[in-house]
Amino acid sequence: MIPVCAGREGTFLLVFLAQYVAGVCYLGLQFWSAGLRLLDSGEFVAALIVAATANSILLVEGIPMVAERFLKRQRAEGKREGLSEGRISQQKKWEEWNQRRLQAERNQQPFTEEPPVLDKSDD
Repeated sequence: MIPVCAGREGTFLLVFLAQYVAGVCYLGLQFWSAGLRLLDSGEFVAALIVAATANSILLVEGIPMVAERFLKRQRAEGKREGLSEGRISQQKKWEEWNQRRLQAERNQQPFTEEPPVLDKSDD
């Protein structure tokens, strides 16, 4: 039984071994059906190890790295939009409050409404 670690090391090992076993099975089928020479099989196994390693690195490290970058960019963009919307809504509250204050002033009525409270979370 092969111990598989948690995390990227275990994933790498699992992906590598799966590709290697698939390649060895292919090699066995070739021996059985066409009869490859020993030299050909050695070259195939060497190429298989290189290809399986490269594919494993791509699958375990490359794709998650690209996905992580994409998600970070999306989160940053969403955060910027959220902050922008928060500032707009605060400004709208102040403008509406000021309009009511000016209307009361024009009508010569007392205006006792408190100004809107600034949200500190938007800074």
